[in-house]
Amino acid sequence: MIKYVCALNLRYFLYITLWILLPAAFANATDEMPPPGYDPEPRSTEMWSLVIAPPHDLVELKDRARLVWNWVNDIAMIPKRVPSEVSSLLARILTLSDSESSPTRLSLLNDSLKAYVLELSVLENQPELLGVLSTNTPGPFRAGSRQSINQIYKIGAEPMLPGSGLLITQHWSSSLPLQTIDSSKNNYVTVRSDKPDVKFRSKGLLRGGIHGGLKRAVPVLYFEIVEGTLSAGDLIEVNYGSDAGFQLPDVSTDGFTLPIYIRLSGAQPFMSLPLQHFQIIGNEIASVSGVAPSIVAVGIPFDLRLMSEDKFGNQASGRIPSFEIIVNGEFHSRIESGYQALAVIPGVVFQQPGIQQITLKSSGGGISGKVNPVKVVTTPGRQILWGDLRGITTDISSGLGSIEYQIGVARDERYLDFVALSDHDMWIDDWEWERIKNIATHISDQGDFKIFPGYQRSMPLVKGGNQSIIFQNSENALLISQHDAGQLTSFYQK
Repeated sequence: MIKYVCALNLRYFLYITLWILLPAAFANATDEMPPPGYDPEPRSTEMWSLVIAPPHDLVELKDRARLVWNWVNDIAMIPKRVPSEVSSLLARILTLSDSESSPTRLSLLNDSLKAYVLELSVLENQPELLGVLSTNTPGPFRAGSRQSINQIYKIGAEPMLPGSGLLITQHWSSSLPLQTIDSSKNNYVTVRSDKPDVKFRSKGLLRGGIHGGLKRAVPVLYFEIVEGTLSAGDLIEVNYGSDAGFQLPDVSTDGFTLPIYIRLSGAQPFMSLPLQHFQIIGNEIASVSGVAPSIVAVGIPFDLRLMSEDKFGNQASGRIPSFEIIVNGEFHSRIESGYQALAVIPGVVFQQPGIQQITLKSSGGGISGKVNPVKVVTTPGRQILWGDLRGITTDISSGLGSIEYQIGVARDERYLDFVALSDHDMWIDDWEWERIKNIATHISDQGDFKIFPGYQRSMPLVKGGNQSIIFQNSENALLISQHDAGQLTSFYQK
């Protein structure tokens, strides 16, 4: 039986739609073998032979999905890159019920599986066929600003002929769609090659999933080569934002992405390219807040922590004014101006019991803020600790930013005492689970900040809803995802 701290049944309608909307690239599998330049290994050939024909029934499709899932984890543990959505597709298949398994649906899901078998074959054996993606505009950029961004694709060993092209997508959290209609408006996208005889034609496609829309499929752009040929080493440049610029999200992160997929020929499915990460930082200071222990003892010093924030609540950047610390209406101390949005005032002491109020005011008086009330007691007792058991979702699943970045926000900006890592289980492979556990152990061992390894079991309401699975430590942490237990009853039986 699984050992866990808590399992919270958090039911969100979002996860019903997660299962329904498959990325557009899934629907482009064909009966063709890999590209002409591809030399398949025996395992790849075996997997292809499994999925080449439609399954007879749901049992056969699930057997195929389990074999592919084992293959995905073998590749991930090398470690090598695996497609970001393959895990969620396999979870979808492995949790499918008999009532959901019409012949048409089984055939479509097998086509999606076939597309990923092709991509996994290339990634495992000959990733050089896919070329290299890079950027010379990594940031940092201010949150909520409009910028000009580019990504440069260097053609791999497989040439791009008419009918091939690039699928230009966004992370699902992006607010404005990409467009090619009006260069004077936000998010205008252009694609050009370093070979002038190569011409592209753009059209819109609908795509769901992380690189599209979670709640519903959203428009993305496909740029198809209609004239000319690109060979190994040739370049394609994708530019985001023209006159009006590209609208960036208002949340700071080390991992904003603009995913690109390649189609090597008109008969092939889309295959993902390595993600480029763009850094987004906060704007100038708009507010300030502070955090102190909720309960302290008379005469015992403690640290007061402050954070200067921008208008969106991110850690501010740029010059920070000096601040006065006011305790119960009287001046206590001053923090000098500088460029550090995070500040620590050590050695704060209260000599009288009671509820103490702390306020913050910039020396010019234009910015003010508060600190949580502090209860001062004569006899120390239990301390109140603050944490988040649900909020740490990273780029392992549907979130933005790395685990390390999100932990840094929780510990250094929000001054929490503990957090649980809670990425969605349908996107977690074996290598990612080991990484989650290792990071939780490493950071927890460094000091007073505690990380609980865990995950969200994200199911539709009719299959049990959402459960947050949280472990006390990494030693006994066991990932039992939808790939291993498709029903809630089988999950608890594990």
